[in-house]
Amino acid sequence: MLIKYFKKWPKEKLQQIKYFCMDMWRPYASVAKAVFPWADIVVDKFHLVAKMNEALDDIRKKEQNRLGKSQRKRFYMSRMLLKKRGEDLTDKDHQK
Repeated sequence: MLIKYFKKWPKEKLQQIKYFCMDMWRPYASVAKAVFPWADIVVDKFHLVAKMNEALDDIRKKEQNRLGKSQRKRFYMSRMLLKKRGEDLTDKDHQK
């Protein structure tokens, strides 16, 4: 449906497109490649950061599950600490 929509555009207008910004849904990438093969595909910041946070959380959970009970308690609440910006970490945060 989107491909049909874009195919109705004048060629001059289509060729002016330099970037195709999208979320990470695969059909959008197919549209971009079919209609704008010369354009750079850019993933929007929200979805990129969400996927990165999801991956980081998966790794954190796997590592936490490998720890013994006493170590796991020390690791508790690390989720928010791992997502903190480096310059916002306190000395205590660094130690954790």
